[in-house]
Amino acid sequence: MSLPLRMLILPASLLLLGSGCQTGWDDRPVDDDDDSTFPTDDDDSTFPTDDDDATSDDDDATSDDDDSTSDDDDATSDDDDATSDDDDDSGDDDDATSDDDDATGDDDDSTPNPNDGDGDGYEGPFGDNSDCDDLDAAVNPGAVEDPSNSVDDDCDGDIDEAGSIDDIVPADGIAAGGTLVTVEGEGFLAITAATLGTTSITPGSVTDTSFTFVSPGGPVGDEDLEIITSFETLTFADAFTYTGTSTSIDSAELIGPATTSGAFGAAQGPYTASVTEAGTTGTGSAPSGIIAQVGYGTQGQLPTTWPDYFFDDATWSMSDGGSDVFSASVTPHTYGTWMVVFRFSDDSGYNWLYADTNAATALDALELGQATVTPPSP
Repeated sequence: MSLPLRMLILPASLLLLGSGCQTGWDDRPVDDDDDSTFPTDDDDSTFPTDDDDATSDDDDATSDDDDSTSDDDDATSDDDDATSDDDDDSGDDDDATSDDDDATGDDDDSTPNPNDGDGDGYEGPFGDNSDCDDLDAAVNPGAVEDPSNSVDDDCDGDIDEAGSIDDIVPADGIAAGGTLVTVEGEGFLAITAATLGTTSITPGSVTDTSFTFVSPGGPVGDEDLEIITSFETLTFADAFTYTGTSTSIDSAELIGPATTSGAFGAAQGPYTASVTEAGTTGTGSAPSGIIAQVGYGTQGQLPTTWPDYFFDDATWSMSDGGSDVFSASVTPHTYGTWMVVFRFSDDSGYNWLYADTNAATALDALELGQATVTPPSP
């Protein structure tokens, strides 16, 4: 007797088990792209093409640098690592373009400054630079004042102020020249030429209110300073005196002290010196016609040949026999050791006799006083 057909049908799961086959297709390599066998490594562009391993050596030819390191060494220009060396050819920070829009604040692109309405480089009151007319690029603190246009061109609060020469420091120097002179006044940004006496000078460190020049040298006596600007000619009569050596004063001697020291800005001394001139000194009162000054200058240099000594007036103290004694302190303008010297003139400051500690011999740098400005303790 035959059985029903349904009794001969076995479950599919039993058939599969009986055949010895696995439950899924597995005709692929056991290893993926994390090993050094097939595929040979993760540097090729063949299967597998996605560098998804756990290492940080993204050296393939693709541009998806998605590892966790900062060494973006693919072939594209999208520098998306964690470092700051963005040297691609885009316009964002540190490239060759001029639109440096990083977070450091040095934005040197051409974006207009909202506080500089006229683009003259000076911000207006909201800046504040301060440009007094931020709609006119010709008006700003760096402009030259035109004394004839009814405009405050340089934003100093004065309209059409005329140029002027107000002061010259120092007012004298040795005839050999070389003294650094500062001129103070107004309207110097418009200078086109300048002369001391008949000799041209070159203005330096020019601002609207000051400039410097180096004395060119000349005969003992006074020289006029003339400045030609774009608008006017300014003259300061007898502005600078070239000095020489006195032959009419008998003698002068630096009494002391030999050395002093002090902090920056502190006066040192007083230094004292005596002067002798027959018929003039030793009368018991300040000698008529005698000018006395104390000064300091560069160590090892003599004031008769070195142009940059700095002098101030000294005060009469007393008569001592046939001589008169003067005293004054010095305040050197910076740190270091400076030579200290006295000088005396009996012809209104054109010729001077310089005093060291030995009146019997010629002026000697080793016989000058010394003032030392000591730096503060660390």
